[in-house]
Amino acid sequence: MGCPARDHDNDPMTADQASCIGYELVNDINAGSWVPIGKTNGPNRGADFTGKLVGNGYRVTNADQRGTALWIGLFSAIGATGSVEGLGLVNPQFASGERFHGMIAADLGGSVIGSYVEGGQLHRGRSGGLVGVVRTGSDHAGLIAHSYSRGVVLGDQSGHWYTGLMAFEFNAQNGTNRARCLNSFSSGTLRSFGNTPQSHGLIANRVGAGVHLDNCYGDTDSTKIGGPDNRAWDDATATENAAHTRSRAQLQSPTGYTGAFANWDDYAIDGAALDAMDPRTDFWYFGD
Repeated sequence: MGCPARDHDNDPMTADQASCIGYELVNDINAGSWVPIGKTNGPNRGADFTGKLVGNGYRVTNADQRGTALWIGLFSAIGATGSVEGLGLVNPQFASGERFHGMIAADLGGSVIGSYVEGGQLHRGRSGGLVGVVRTGSDHAGLIAHSYSRGVVLGDQSGHWYTGLMAFEFNAQNGTNRARCLNSFSSGTLRSFGNTPQSHGLIANRVGAGVHLDNCYGDTDSTKIGGPDNRAWDDATATENAAHTRSRAQLQSPTGYTGAFANWDDYAIDGAALDAMDPRTDFWYFGD
């Protein structure tokens, strides 16, 4: 459901129309054949989504896009003022060309909050299980918060791909702006074949300098086929791996809001309370 329309283009807007900034789901959607929102023909990522999509706990299932297109996901790009909240994306099937791809968005300059991806496959390219690139700019920084990807399969047998179960890349700090991950986790299957399989990460393939990863974890019981073993990201140090990876048993057996789970019950971001979110993203849920 989107913003209420005017009967005629030159009609004055009502208060509801003037205050509307986006869209909300009022039921589950079985998507089928899918063109990423904002995607245009050609190699560019397409137009940024700059509004707000509130999922209300509903799910988009079976979105399917296969071919050689670039910047593939539910969205091609979510801009600095764009956000997706309380959305479930289940069993997406994406196959694409050699560029950046992510299940919810190929490119994230805004925020994904209280949302999840369960199951599905993303073949080829530089890809992430939740989003592709979490980017920063002079006036913004991408944010993943209170979200997870679980059961996603990344990569295939046709080449050597760079993948991360949460994102392909968290951009380096841009000025005072830093890409950020807050209270989130990722689990799934990473596949890379060939004589020189490329790098995987349980969280990302690349994490730039200055990125904030606050209580964000990669599941060390994820399946790895080819590529490095149990790295949070490609060049993570032993200390960084210890800080940002957990076994599935550890993730599924929290003992309280302490240690690895400190502030896990904090439903605010920088002091600003979040809107009501999907109960499915209860932050104690780490899969069956």
